[in-house]
Amino acid sequence: MRHPLPYAFARTNQLLLEDDGHNLTLWHHGQPDLSAVGEVLRKYGANQPPVALQHLDAAALAQRITSAYAQGESSAAAIVSEVESDAD
Repeated sequence: MRHPLPYAFARTNQLLLEDDGHNLTLWHHGQPDLSAVGEVLRKYGANQPPVALQHLDAAALAQRITSAYAQGESSAAAIVSEVESDAD
């Protein structure tokens, strides 16, 4: 699963966009900042499947954002490590 939003944007706006290759899901809590949602839809909604909005409570969303981007960091670290060992 991909998370195309930059981490800082996701964390600041409490929005998490998930792309499973077929569907886009935008997770939010409470009343999301409409300008931030509009920016996500403008950038990722065109030429993509429709974006489904899903609500989570604030704590669950914060945990989901942290988990989503932590996995990305470990994948990136693994790639860097692999490249460094290939260079040696």
